[in-house]
Amino acid sequence: MNHNEFREVLKRAEQRKKKEKMERLIIFLSGLLAFMLFAGAGLYFLSNKEVSEPQVTNINKLPSSPQPPKQIEENNQIQPQNQITSEQPNIEQNQENKLEKQKETKQAEEKPNQKEQEKETKPTLKEQEKIVEKEKQKEIKQTEAKSNQKEQEKAKQTENKQKEEEKIVKKESENKQQPKMEEKPQQENIIYSIQIGAFSTEEKAKSVIKEQNLKNAFVINEGGLYKVLVGKFKSEKDARDYMREHDIKGFLKITK
Repeated sequence: MNHNEFREVLKRAEQRKKKEKMERLIIFLSGLLAFMLFAGAGLYFLSNKEVSEPQVTNINKLPSSPQPPKQIEENNQIQPQNQITSEQPNIEQNQENKLEKQKETKQAEEKPNQKEQEKETKPTLKEQEKIVEKEKQKEIKQTEAKSNQKEQEKAKQTENKQKEEEKIVKKESENKQQPKMEEKPQQENIIYSIQIGAFSTEEKAKSVIKEQNLKNAFVINEGGLYKVLVGKFKSEKDARDYMREHDIKGFLKITK
């Protein structure tokens, strides 16, 4: 046998197995369907089966042969039993109708309650407008708070600047209030100058000199501050006279 023939034989065997399986499934499913049909027919027949009333013959129509007392009692017992069986389906139907009516009444009562609950849960147009207004007011308040914070920050910055300037002025006033230095034996080397101000940068000091058109003015750096000085006088009197003549505001400073 070739390899191809062997494959064909295997394929045929597999196909036969598949056919057998399909046939078994079909047989099994057909059996189930037949069983379900028979069972459904039996249940339908039993549910719709009516109790047949036995034929009771009148005693008057019978010939002269009298019935025994046992047969009469049996006939009397059969009649109430048939009446009970005929009354049972009517009672069950009435109970079912009552249950259906109760369900309908409950559903009818629940529907308006559901509608009321929906109305309560859904906000009206006025309520929606109020909500929108509240949200707008919140946004306005938030913007105002932010603007107030910015203004406060600006005010703090200005206060800090003012404080720094006040510190500089205090330092200058302290320098003014310092007691006069005792005259040294070598008074020839002492030089007096007029201090106009002290600034944090050299550019500011030079700009003041240009603005006021100060003559004989110069800048020195002491303690991290740039001080503007005018003139170099040999005596304190000469320096004060110069301040009066040129209307210069400041205080005297001894320089070498």
